[in-house]
Amino acid sequence: MTVMDTMGRFLETGTADGKHSSFGEYDECLDLESPEDKGLVVKGQYCLVKVILPYPSVNSYKRGDPYDPTFDEEGITPFKYLNGGNFTTITKMIENLNTYKGSSYRLGFCTPHLCKKHEIEEFINKVLYPITRLPLEVGRYCIRKDKSEDLTMLQILSVTILVTLTIIVITSTGIEIYNIIYEKSITEDNRNLGETKFAEEEPFKVNPYYYTFSLVTNSRKLFEQSNRFTSLDTIKMFVILHIYVFHLYNTLATIGIVTLKRPFATYPSQVLELDRYTTLRNTLTFDVLFIMSRYMRFAVPMLGSMIFINVLPLMGSGPIWDEGTQWVTTGCQNPLVVLFGMLFISNYNDQFALMERQSAVPFCNPVTWFVSAIFQLHIIIPILIIICYKNAKYGVYTTVGVIVLAMIASIIPTVIFNILPQMQYILIDSYEELYRSFTWYHLSTTQYIVSFVVGVAGGYLIRRDWTLSIEYEVMGWCASVFTIIIVFMWSNTFWKVQKSAPLYSVLLWFTFGKFGFAVAITWIFFCLCTGRAQTMDYLLSWPNFNPFSRLSFSFFMIQFIVVIRRVFGVKETITMSDGLLIENSIIDFMVTFCLAYIFYSLIEAPFTNLMAIWLKKGQKDDLLSPPNGTVHNVDKPVSGAKNMMMKDMGHVNHIELEDDFNQNHNFVETIKI
Repeated sequence: MTVMDTMGRFLETGTADGKHSSFGEYDECLDLESPEDKGLVVKGQYCLVKVILPYPSVNSYKRGDPYDPTFDEEGITPFKYLNGGNFTTITKMIENLNTYKGSSYRLGFCTPHLCKKHEIEEFINKVLYPITRLPLEVGRYCIRKDKSEDLTMLQILSVTILVTLTIIVITSTGIEIYNIIYEKSITEDNRNLGETKFAEEEPFKVNPYYYTFSLVTNSRKLFEQSNRFTSLDTIKMFVILHIYVFHLYNTLATIGIVTLKRPFATYPSQVLELDRYTTLRNTLTFDVLFIMSRYMRFAVPMLGSMIFINVLPLMGSGPIWDEGTQWVTTGCQNPLVVLFGMLFISNYNDQFALMERQSAVPFCNPVTWFVSAIFQLHIIIPILIIICYKNAKYGVYTTVGVIVLAMIASIIPTVIFNILPQMQYILIDSYEELYRSFTWYHLSTTQYIVSFVVGVAGGYLIRRDWTLSIEYEVMGWCASVFTIIIVFMWSNTFWKVQKSAPLYSVLLWFTFGKFGFAVAITWIFFCLCTGRAQTMDYLLSWPNFNPFSRLSFSFFMIQFIVVIRRVFGVKETITMSDGLLIENSIIDFMVTFCLAYIFYSLIEAPFTNLMAIWLKKGQKDDLLSPPNGTVHNVDKPVSGAKNMMMKDMGHVNHIELEDDFNQNHNFVETIKI
């Protein structure tokens, strides 16, 4: 019997630099097929073999034991420079082995498809174990080209829902196209026969539900010009693109490190910091209807993203595709995870679980933690607006008090619970403590109250049309630009691999640094919304940005599908570089926007239209920004849902439903910067 690995050489380049995998020739292995001999055809079968290192349990290591000075100097210090401090303590090394169950290296093998998994594992260990004294383990199953996997019940349900929605969209689109053609034919007949023949005829009315799923109606919304602050929507789009790049970059360097060829040599020592600041636009209403609309606005896309994630395993293949997709699909199969997500408390669930030293419940869609935090702020913060509009003086006092309390609350994990911020990662002994720090300083809603309240104050000033002299405007611009630069430079000092930044500096950044950044960003938004930055507003309001900015929420909700596809769909180890990161990001932007349009057409836009019909309103306040830079409150009646008359098809061609959640009514809009 001849056993062949799937590599061109042994060992592959990059192994000495810490490469975790040698996938070999994945596609070539699956395409192998022997000539038929006596009715028997032998095909290629790809198996991923893991080298298992012996490791103790985390609990068996006593954190109080002193390190050996020689090991600390000669063993740990080099890792600080090569791996950004990830392996700076013995505990972290043991935890890393426990996380991957001892897997330190993955090797691709191509075997005949007639061989069983346990037979391959027994044979390899029989040959190699006497030499290496390290056990080898074959993955959960070997991959064959003609082998089909059975669908789970959730996958069957998800596929059924997507197919049903697609049929409804096609039907609704067909109805609208037919009506448009019919309207044009009537118009042509009237032109040929004269208007008198049909002058007394009652216009034909269309049920508003017919067009809720129509691609014509919903696609037109993407290109409509809005009299609201389109420049802010454009900024939101660019911020979400930046967040995507961070997720791709960070996922490759953490859970996707097994796909890199030279992770220690090519992965930069500085990790991109996800800018975590929020601002809002305007709000005047706070009632049950508002809460219901906000909940439905977030809950429906969240459920939709879970449906897409459930079918993610069917979208690709590769040596580690199955292991990678389980990172997100496992959470979607857990009813408790889905429940916490729908209640918008998933970010707090992880914190309490870790504080009680229990296993944290995973996320179904990793971005839902931020949606949960934003929804909580949507419900709580409008109380502040009510106080401001009831009594401006008390509103100012309340706003200042909330900001001060929120600044204190942002550093409570360190002050009270002695939890170091994640920027102190070199001083943090274990991954468990590092993740606990991440949940308190990144996932906690308290970290976003300051910037949210500052945005409330900015939105209040916008609606009050706060006037300033030219001198104060210039000073405001200089101060905001200077503050933004200082805060970013300050943040970059936290990611040095030689030593951690002083704790007082990190805590000051979480309090005064984030507050200053929020004020600076809110000033820019204030100028954009009041005509004080007309050139910037003109550039950001370019009409071609509209469809992409209106797809930004769908983009945000399904971005991890493309990230997982990029990271775990690889079939060979790659050498990560800045050029490759930029190339992949540009390609993934286009793919994600296409997928976001599908998500928007199937789920987001139709259910936004349905909510506009169900949650009827008699009147709403609209916020307009005229060319002269002033801001006025314009009251205009809005009907819950209008019947479309056929004679208007040539002018409107769609139901005048309330626009997406940016235009339903005055609300708290969050922009993640």
